[in-house]
Amino acid sequence: MAEDRQLPFYPFLRSLPTGPGPQMVARVLNGGIFSLFGVLPLIIIGWLFTSATVTPGQLLAGIGTILAVSVPFVLLGMAIGYALSAKAALPVVQIILFPLAFAGGLFLPPQMFPGWLDAISMATPTRAGRDLLVQATTGAEAYALALPVLAGWTLLFVVLAIVAYRNDEGRRFR
Repeated sequence: MAEDRQLPFYPFLRSLPTGPGPQMVARVLNGGIFSLFGVLPLIIIGWLFTSATVTPGQLLAGIGTILAVSVPFVLLGMAIGYALSAKAALPVVQIILFPLAFAGGLFLPPQMFPGWLDAISMATPTRAGRDLLVQATTGAEAYALALPVLAGWTLLFVVLAIVAYRNDEGRRFR
């Protein structure tokens, strides 16, 4: 988003009569599709070289879950991209997402976490998304608050993205 704002075509996009809604929805859908592309090699490797199996229903549920879980992270990226320059956005995203990935159980299974980290982990969008994906593909029950936690973070990131968009509009187009 931050790099797109620097392109000469971007002021033209901002002048279109459709408003920001269609552009934001398109970016969220695009982010979800690219999330699937990012996971596709892992699925193929798992299918070809391991004994891991999923039913067609579990595979479709997993794909739907990946699309849904990508939404808050795309919105977070949009908020950062609208708020910061291209040079500042990349390090800020890394500083935010690396601890979220660790605390969410993407590097180590949450079963290995001490109690205090597990409690913090359950409040992160990465842990909620991870557990919902594990539930969709394996049937293992996610913790009860996974969906509300993910929905809460999504709502927060929607608000942040809208506020950042409006602030950017005020800085650059008035």
